Amino acid sequence: MKQGMFRHYSTPAQCSVLRGVKRCGRCDRTRKVKFFYKKENTTCGYSSWCKDCSRAYDHENRKRFQKRKEQAWLKTAYNLSPEDYDVFMLMQKKRCAICGRKFGKQRWLKPRVDHCHRTGKNRGLLCNKCNMALGLFKESLIIIKNAVAYLQRSICQNTIKY
Repeated sequence: MKQGMFRHYSTPAQCSVLRGVKRCGRCDRTRKVKFFYKKENTTCGYSSWCKDCSRAYDHENRKRFQKRKEQAWLKTAYNLSPEDYDVFMLMQKKRCAICGRKFGKQRWLKPRVDHCHRTGKNRGLLCNKCNMALGLFKESLIIIKNAVAYLQRSICQNTIKY
């Protein structure tokens, strides 16, 4: 062998890919490589499962992945463990700490973690509307008191009660 020349080693997976086919590690079918996702960090350059199996796995596990993602976000953003989150839910009886609405699956009724932006301390769980209202009032007691005083001054008899 000449100096500077390297011997080319290849795996069986690489050889089959060179022929344009690959075997799926999940369904065990041999398919054309166009049915596999490209993956740079593998020896053959393609994922080990075909696209159909990958999609089926993702679909079957979507809820589990979503829950894990939400738990990681709570830990990262609010330093809140799933157990602490559950304690908040039980203490508040699965209701918003401000308006008392029961939390639901709708986007505006999902529980949001309310926290102090100065100290980072978690205060409780709010529905999206109440959380946004606090943000719009800039978490200022003075502004909130002014809003309450304004509402009390302008109450008329035709006001609709909720």
